[in-house]
Amino acid sequence: MNTLKKWLIGTLVAGAIIAGSIIPTKQKEEPQKREPIVIEKTINFENPQRTLNESLERLKPENISEIVYDPDFTHSDNYIKNRFVGHSRRLIEGYLDQARIGTEGHVLCVTGIFDDTGNNKKRTVFARKSLLNSQGINCEADLDSALYHENIHAGEERYGYDFGERIIKGEELVSLFKDKKIRTELIALAGEFDAYSSQIERAGKVEIKPSAIHILNATLNAHQTYSILERSISKEILTPLEIRYTETKMTRHKETIETLKRMR
Repeated sequence: MNTLKKWLIGTLVAGAIIAGSIIPTKQKEEPQKREPIVIEKTINFENPQRTLNESLERLKPENISEIVYDPDFTHSDNYIKNRFVGHSRRLIEGYLDQARIGTEGHVLCVTGIFDDTGNNKKRTVFARKSLLNSQGINCEADLDSALYHENIHAGEERYGYDFGERIIKGEELVSLFKDKKIRTELIALAGEFDAYSSQIERAGKVEIKPSAIHILNATLNAHQTYSILERSISKEILTPLEIRYTETKMTRHKETIETLKRMR
């Protein structure tokens, strides 16, 4: 068994115990319920922006320029409105709505604007109010890991979308969406698989590890997104470009995928 598998499986077991999972014993016996363990939260959010700045300084992500605490969407809304000055109200409201939908279940996010994809500029990360009470962010290492996740997204926004044979950017990317040759839902799903898998792989290498519950959450999300993508390919419901994009992501994370398959 390789090092990543050994470390990840051990971490998942610990995370499951912390989460109070039901651990089955022998076949036909009643499962034993473990009492949930209280998770110690050591991270300090008394001043959220300062804590975020400290994480940015520790991680030094190459694709992120700043991280802004934005509990009520004020900063991200202004970011979008300023970007689309002179455009239709309908277009602006569409992006504002999408920013809210896209943050569901996420404590940090990069606001993606397809027209700007591949412009070689670092991205701003916005932190939501849910960050302060998130069960998956319990220590500084958890926050750094979550920020690394966003750095993966920011890198794609900065350099373009990798379809294996070539990188697609800006106007061409927008055109492909309009022509339904690729769909935002699929691209977002494959992007999340890439980011969660990257999180897991980084966690296995860094000296200061994220908490077990944080890795458990990342692994379950990686497993879920991978399973959906795998079924979509097998059912032949993806376009040729979507298949190419998905397979490019999967090729990057072969070792992680082998570990995820053991969870079935």
